[in-house]
Amino acid sequence: MTINPIILPSIILIGSALLTYPVLLRALPTWTRIAFALVAISGVADGILGFRLLQVPVRSDRGVFLEHYQTLCGGFAMGLLVCLFLSGQFTSLIAASKQRRAKLQQNI
Repeated sequence: MTINPIILPSIILIGSALLTYPVLLRALPTWTRIAFALVAISGVADGILGFRLLQVPVRSDRGVFLEHYQTLCGGFAMGLLVCLFLSGQFTSLIAASKQRRAKLQQNI
């Protein structure tokens, strides 16, 4: 079973755009917001390069160039996500979200 080649770049592009949400939260440390912004930017670049690779033959010089930079952007995003997971910032993000919901429930 093969997956349509447009699905994976679409998922990466949409998911990276959604990663900009934690950047807007002021409860997180500055380095975490910067890391989320870098993950979002490199993920969007990875998705755009993935769409571009669908139009360019991979065997050409331009295709090899685009494939290299797509891999570089994707690896950079994954490395930052692993660092964020190991630092515990995702758990603090979930805790901050729960506190905000509880505060909103009390105000209603």
